[in-house]
Amino acid sequence: MMYGRMDAAIIGNGMTGYERLIAASPELISNRDKFVILPRPLVSDPLHLTFLESMNMTVAMERFNKALLQLKKSAGHRKLLEKEAAIK
Repeated sequence: MMYGRMDAAIIGNGMTGYERLIAASPELISNRDKFVILPRPLVSDPLHLTFLESMNMTVAMERFNKALLQLKKSAGHRKLLEKEAAIK
């Protein structure tokens, strides 16, 4: 903390969001060493997706579930989970 207090908080999207945010700004890149990753998140905001039966979205829901299952089986998914666990 630069001034003995929290000057800002980056909330959301975990380590990937943090990396993208830093990379998008030359000023943030140059001050990267001044940021601290807290051992526990300030907030938790899980993402949810809902398909209502009345929307007749069975095909979309099946495609989504299939893609999610493929992602969960992939090495990329495990790497994302490991990154998130490392900052908690």
